[in-house]
Parts: sequence; structure tokens; C-alpha cells
Amino acid sequence: MLVTSGATATWGGGSLSLGGTSEIDNAGDFTISADGAVNAGTSALISNTGKIVLDPGPAHVVSLGAPFDNSGSVTVESGTTDVSGGGSTSGSTTVADGALAGVRRRDEHHGRHVEHDRLR
Repeated sequence: MLVTSGATATWGGGSLSLGGTSEIDNAGDFTISADGAVNAGTSALISNTGKIVLDPGPAHVVSLGAPFDNSGSVTVESGTTDVSGGGSTSGSTTVADGALAGVRRRDEHHGRHVEHDRLR
């Protein structure tokens, strides 16, 4: 899925499955407005150079299971956002009062699988 610069898109929730080298590539304004999950294979990617707003509601969860590379801006307005596929960020992240954003990074360390959790 491609959101080009200057374009807007809204995902109203549900599940998205990214197989193979599938990618969500956002260069515009992308809003996630309900519970949702991105399930992904090992080569899938979510890339953001634009603006992503996560606003599923106070008791709702957005789960991003693909690597998430952010060089744009991410704002978590409400609910819980769980980034479990790892990734990187050189962009900005804002988490509103009452919202939660959890990031799990997966590493291989001396042949062992290690997960790191960070909650903002």
C-alpha cells in the first residue's frame, strides 16, 4: 500500500496481512482510527516518511507486527499501540496523555533470541 506525499488515507481497523516483501509505504497522512493488527512475514515492512496518527480509542489496541521504519512523525492520540516487529526511528514520536506505545525489538545475541520492551 502506498500513500503518496500530499495524500491522505484512513484505516478503519481489522487485520492486514503482509506477505513476502509487501510494504506499507506512507509519505502522506495516514490515520489508524480503530482496533487493528498488521501481521507480517519476515521481509515485510512499514515505512513512514510522512505523518501517522494512531487514534483507535481509549480502550483499543493497534498492533504492528512488521518492522516499522520511521523518519517522519508518529502521534499516538489514544489507546495502546504495540510495535512488535522492531524497526528504527529517526523521526518524531508523540504519545498523548493516557495513551500507551510499546516497542519490542528483536535481536539475535550469541545465538539466543532476545526481546527488548520499551513503553512510553
